[in-house]
Amino acid sequence: MDTATTPKFFSADAISALFGPVQAPTAIEIFETSRARLADAKLAPIEMFDRFANRLPTDGTPFLLVPPQPKAVNNLDWTDLMARIELNGKVGQNYLAVGSLLDLDPIVSVQRMLVGLEDGRGRLNTKPSVSEANITAAGRFGYTVWTGYIHVVVYTKVLNHHYMDMIRSRCGSDYVPFLYLGDDGPTLLADWGDAALPYWGAPSFGSVIEN
Repeated sequence: MDTATTPKFFSADAISALFGPVQAPTAIEIFETSRARLADAKLAPIEMFDRFANRLPTDGTPFLLVPPQPKAVNNLDWTDLMARIELNGKVGQNYLAVGSLLDLDPIVSVQRMLVGLEDGRGRLNTKPSVSEANITAAGRFGYTVWTGYIHVVVYTKVLNHHYMDMIRSRCGSDYVPFLYLGDDGPTLLADWGDAALPYWGAPSFGSVIEN
């Protein structure tokens, strides 16, 4: 049975994981910080998300701004993209064979706001295959590599708390890519054994706004 629930409000622990030890930001502060971080990483012009400024959740529901995915996942330069993330003084690394990556969902070519985020902490120590089944049964949507990458660009400190299984992508036919914090910094790798691990969990979202 899927017992994970979407938090209605940002808890103090969630805020600390997302942004560091700060007072709880307002929705507009999260919005402005998010799009500034995406612009700084050269992933989206800051005005790309103007259309969402007046449509932000008003009840503290977590959200994520996601720019269009520019290419198929196996045609993106993940070494360059990961290098745009920095955490604890180290830049991101990619250790996957990019040509082996595959998304299970169609490429989304428009900007989106994902609403009702669960960053995976409620699904720790759960096999990716089980998380995928539970997320689908709950009417929620798992992350592709692109969505997980954008989450970590915006909410980088999440990797100080736990790591993220991106269950709507594959490396090869069966392996689930994940983002974790290794000795070399934020790292893109894959789960070779569908293992339930105490610091890994699958993020998801409840709904999406595109227009």
